[in-house]
Amino acid sequence: LEAEMLRDTQTDREELLQRRQRAVARLEQEHAGLQGSLKEARQQLSNADELLVAKKTEHEKLQSEDQQLQAKINHGTSRMDEIVMKINGIVKKKNEADEKLRSLTILSADMNRYKEMKPAELIKELGKTNKELGKFENVNKKAIDQFTTFTDQLQELQRKQKEIDESRMAVEDFVKRVDEEKEATLLQTMQQVDHHFGQIFSELVKNGVGRLRMLQPSEAADDGNEGDGAKASGVRIEVSFTGQNTSFLTMSQLSGGQKTVVAIALVFAMQRLEPAPFYLFDEIDAALDSQYRTAVAKLVWRSSKSAQMIITTFRKEILETANQFYRVYQKNRVSRIECVSQQEAIRVIEEQTRRENIDG
Repeated sequence: LEAEMLRDTQTDREELLQRRQRAVARLEQEHAGLQGSLKEARQQLSNADELLVAKKTEHEKLQSEDQQLQAKINHGTSRMDEIVMKINGIVKKKNEADEKLRSLTILSADMNRYKEMKPAELIKELGKTNKELGKFENVNKKAIDQFTTFTDQLQELQRKQKEIDESRMAVEDFVKRVDEEKEATLLQTMQQVDHHFGQIFSELVKNGVGRLRMLQPSEAADDGNEGDGAKASGVRIEVSFTGQNTSFLTMSQLSGGQKTVVAIALVFAMQRLEPAPFYLFDEIDAALDSQYRTAVAKLVWRSSKSAQMIITTFRKEILETANQFYRVYQKNRVSRIECVSQQEAIRVIEEQTRRENIDG
């Protein structure tokens, strides 16, 4: 049994040795392949380095040629500028020569005329010329230069005057356009405020009619406002508490309570153009009768759907439509605030009202 076990162990060792030999042979084969690949890669890298050096040399050569070509172009441009300047000089000299030639032509014509004259006639002509020249003994010899200078100054002033006129016209057009836009915006805004004012006033006053009128300068003067020449120089509020279009009253004809109703309607009308996230009103119902306080409470309640309304009041009508109540009072000379129920708020208001009636 031991001999058999030894044989099995020997067989296993031989198989293990063969597997290791095969693995070593495979690794040697892979190593040889990697060595070949490495050699090939090194050769490719060497070729790439040589190609890079060649390309770099070629680039430097092309760059040098480009610099030389640019220098030639700059030199050619400079030469061309010199040639153009010479051509301009030649053209200028030619024009001067042409001008002198024309002058000589005129002198030649005069010479031909004098050649045909007799000596006595020439002497007589010379005397006339000297006599004419004698009239100009006190002539300002700088007059021509001064005339040229003044002419240049006049042209410069005329040019500046033209620029100023153009600027003034541009400013006037701009001001006119702004005034027109201002008038249009004002009219549109007034129409919107008038529309909202009429709606809100009719909500506060049963059968009430309210409107805003833009006044002309003459009407503004009649109302005690000075006109400034504008198309509209004031606003008049006209209301009717009876619903009759023929019985409109102005602010000066209203009682204190009626003025408060109009003021509330106007404030809410203007706020509908530019709504705010919340509003704070301080006893806006103090001077109102009971029916108007109820109408104001309903208006505030409708407006609270799109904005937060905070109101201080000593009247219970506002409390009937509110949903949050705070009591402000003093205790030991310290102001305090506490959240209360609607019933408690109404009780405090009624107690305050009863106390005022007793004191009154």
